[in-house]
Amino acid sequence: MSVNQSKTMVVSWLLLSVTGVVACWASLLNGQFETIYGLPSVIGAAMLMWIRQQPDFYCQPFYRLAWQTSMILLWLLLVPGCYHLAQQL
Repeated sequence: MSVNQSKTMVVSWLLLSVTGVVACWASLLNGQFETIYGLPSVIGAAMLMWIRQQPDFYCQPFYRLAWQTSMILLWLLLVPGCYHLAQQL
């Protein structure tokens, strides 16, 4: 198992994703929305895409839950962006 596939590294990428979502939502609620705050979440999700592509990891509950959590965080990231876009129209 390589270092990038360790559970510690997966948790680190998930924490980075959570940080991006929290920063994005905080900027929206503060009235100064910035899309750049969502970049850590996009990077974290991209770094965890290997889980879905490798069936031997995806069948393990920890890795499957990590991948699903990453996708949920991406959806949560879309909400403030869509809300901000709707306000500008």
